[in-house]
Amino acid sequence: MQKKKLFACCVTLLLLASCMLKAQSIQQDPLPVTLSVFIGGDFTDAETDNLNNIIVLNKTGRLTKYNEKGDSIACFNDITKIGRPNSIDVSNPMKILLWSQRNATLTLLDRWLSQRNQIRINEPGGNAVQAIGCSYDNNIWYFNPIDQQLKKIDDQNQMLLESNDMRSVTGESINPMFLLDRDGWVILQDTSKGIFLFDQFGVFKTKLNVKSKAASLQNKIVYSINGHFLHEYNPNTMQEAIHWIALSSNDGIITSISKSSILLLKKEGLYLYKIKN
Repeated sequence: MQKKKLFACCVTLLLLASCMLKAQSIQQDPLPVTLSVFIGGDFTDAETDNLNNIIVLNKTGRLTKYNEKGDSIACFNDITKIGRPNSIDVSNPMKILLWSQRNATLTLLDRWLSQRNQIRINEPGGNAVQAIGCSYDNNIWYFNPIDQQLKKIDDQNQMLLESNDMRSVTGESINPMFLLDRDGWVILQDTSKGIFLFDQFGVFKTKLNVKSKAASLQNKIVYSINGHFLHEYNPNTMQEAIHWIALSSNDGIITSISKSSILLLKKEGLYLYKIKN
């Protein structure tokens, strides 16, 4: 009986210690959030690039680029010709990608939203691809959920690299919605299973059990948001920090996030908030 009581006490102490450590990682004072730009309109998607520009897609199929002050500086009106895009990648401001999943077509635009090229993913599962984006070496990554491989192609649709089947590596299949190559990492975000990290050669490294709807990678830190909490993950040390922010992700759809800004999409338009750390 004494051994059972001692064991129960040990378990309780371990749980309390775990809770204390977790609580210590949460910043109690909220990070101040201020509205920087509001752009009115009926938008379906929006992203920010690393030059502080904002690219938005409205329901009529018009793609517009705004500067950090909210001034329109470029537009692309040929959405109906290429097929309505399901995702936009602006990680390379000089090479913007529009992915039209229905016809498995990738359209490449320059910084002024003029069309440069089109690529059709003809392999089985091409129209099932959702995660696609630029690579650090100016090529293109995408993840095929049918064969469960991360793949890299060039602008001429030539295959450059294929990863191992994720089912053989992790024991599970994934269907990521988002892909980003930055700071030596390639991250794939599956909103139901977490964030999967690869190196820049397409080799799987680790998984973060982060089930948020928005994620990013900046200065070698993975950022995600859930409710009022901004999470920071260091994939090299696997340390986590959690910050309370004075803005809820439940109020609209967060389409872009970093340590310094949040892009929130609502019915009436787009809000760009700055986070003061």
